[in-house]
Amino acid sequence: MENKEALNRQLKDTIQSMMAEGLINNQFAFVNSLKVAGDSSHLADIITQFCIDTPNTLNELTEALNKLIVDYNFVKVNLYKVKGSALSLGARRVALAFCDFEQALHNKSKEE
Repeated sequence: MENKEALNRQLKDTIQSMMAEGLINNQFAFVNSLKVAGDSSHLADIITQFCIDTPNTLNELTEALNKLIVDYNFVKVNLYKVKGSALSLGARRVALAFCDFEQALHNKSKEE
């Protein structure tokens, strides 16, 4: 039991540190609080799925942007997919990066 308390303290400290650094926001703590009865791995499952899905989407975005003719609708849909997931999870810096990406898309610029 003492081990579990120590791990919970370590998790809490890590989350506070990440919040202080701006990596995550209060949404992350909120998602963490939505524990399903008897399931302590829900947050790990959500993060794991985000980490699996996001690189695939980024690869698709990279391919789309490297084409001679860019399908901005495809890019926009996938941009919102990652941005929305990041916002839902509380991954603040990822969401902010995709806000910049969204602005560049709005300007239809590959350079930004």
